[in-house]
Amino acid sequence: MPCHTVQRMSVKIEAADRDLLEAAIKRLGLSYIRDGNDFAVKGISITRSQAWLEGPGYQGKLNEIKRAYSQQVVHKTMMQKKWVGSWKTTQTGAKITATKY
Repeated sequence: MPCHTVQRMSVKIEAADRDLLEAAIKRLGLSYIRDGNDFAVKGISITRSQAWLEGPGYQGKLNEIKRAYSQQVVHKTMMQKKWVGSWKTTQTGAKITATKY
């Protein structure tokens, strides 16, 4: 493949709440541009239902964004239900313990 070729890949992303997606991106400390419901993070363009990667090297970063988004969704749900919880990172990933008071 010539060095001037841009390889783009499409990845399905189910992030319905754009404000939570923005909070997740901020939590990771990433620079981004938001245009309505669309986001541009270095090497990644996120639209309503898809993410476009500029190359395979950005898949890991997108996975981080998706995990951070999931944590934001769980946190929001806990706040709505007035649960108390704590995050713990294990060897297999992040886990949460939630208690309702």
